[in-house]
Amino acid sequence: MRDIKFRGKNKVTKEWEIGSIAMWDHEHVDILASGINHNGEPTLTHKSVIPDSVGEYTGLQDMYGIDIFEGDILEDGEYTDTVEWSYSSWRITPCEDYLDSFAHKAIVIGNMYDNPEYMDGAE
Repeated sequence: MRDIKFRGKNKVTKEWEIGSIAMWDHEHVDILASGINHNGEPTLTHKSVIPDSVGEYTGLQDMYGIDIFEGDILEDGEYTDTVEWSYSSWRITPCEDYLDSFAHKAIVIGNMYDNPEYMDGAE
């Protein structure tokens, strides 16, 4: 079974939050993370994130074992591409190859939110 998780940039701290997603509307999105408190009881935290930064985990990892999320920028030594959901599958654009045939030989070099400078150089 594939691990379903999302990532989004915290509105306050600007750090990346990873967990489940709760969308109240297009302006209010939270990442939910479960944990255990000091008494050993389960906890659930809500972190408000920037809606445009939210991306889903693809279920794949790069050649170094780094989780690949929607919006990540991958490089394989020849091409620099962005991960997107397109036509009912994860693809890398602009070349439109399937991500699962590319991920194992690529590395995550950033993402389109923190590293827009890579977007200009995408081939």
